Amino acid sequence: MIAPTKDALKNLKSYRKIKKIYNLGDVMLDSIIFYKKKITTLYIKKFKKKNNLIGKYIFFSIHRDSNTNIKNIKIILNQISKINQIFFWPIHPKILKFINKNNLDIPKNIIRAKPLSYLNTIAAVKASKFVVTDSGGIQKESYFLKKKCFVLRNETEWNELIKLNSLKLIGNDLTIIQKSKKFLLLKIKKSKIFGNGNSSKKITSLIKQLLKD
Repeated sequence: MIAPTKDALKNLKSYRKIKKIYNLGDVMLDSIIFYKKKITTLYIKKFKKKNNLIGKYIFFSIHRDSNTNIKNIKIILNQISKINQIFFWPIHPKILKFINKNNLDIPKNIIRAKPLSYLNTIAAVKASKFVVTDSGGIQKESYFLKKKCFVLRNETEWNELIKLNSLKLIGNDLTIIQKSKKFLLLKIKKSKIFGNGNSSKKITSLIKQLLKD
């Protein structure tokens, strides 16, 4: 078993059936380092033009089952409508189907888009003011791209990022965003908890060694 952080390693050690656990860093960091080089100023300019993104915006995503209910979606959309900022929302097919089925109105300050490719997701996060999401992966990508992240949950898999001033848990209460000026001004701390960007090489070497044994 391979863990991406020391905290993950500690959690996995509680499972007695797992005999060997290695902390070799997070391959998501490797991926961001490799692909963000392709996200040039020109790439972002074309991306923003294609999606009618003028000026600053908040990158927004939601897809978890815990948020896919009419009560939560209504609360979240209603709160977004009262925030005087533009939200960019690549809508997950599951959520779009739910919205259409329940005839829910999308607030005017939301710019909708179809699901994005990996590169375009990186571009969207990189060009954003900050992020609002319930995605575990985007929480980490936000940190790697030095963007603050408000998490639409009451817990996170990445508590390390709270300590690094990168993310803040808000449940389904987006009004917290407008009360979080101090959090937004705090500098995100640098850390190597996810490795140095060479986790893929380490994992490859480990697999080769294990195959020899």
